[in-house]
Amino acid sequence: MNKKEIRHFKLTSGEEVICEVVEWDSEDSSSIIIRAAMLLVENISIKSGVKIFSFRPWLSFQEDPELLHTINALHIVGETFPSK
Repeated sequence: MNKKEIRHFKLTSGEEVICEVVEWDSEDSSSIIIRAAMLLVENISIKSGVKIFSFRPWLSFQEDPELLHTINALHIVGETFPSK
């Protein structure tokens, strides 16, 4: 992979994950290998009522962005390129 493939996935659980795709699924495996997975978290400000979006590690206690994770491709509902 010459250029980082950053993707935004919507999972069947409702979670939205932004990550770097290291290896896509294949005919032999439905696993997608990812790195630097961050969960998109939505909150509402108590003072202003405005929606606030932030990121946190997708898996608890996995803060090292070089760690690899897998996502089952069958659990992905939507996929897009995140906006800058």
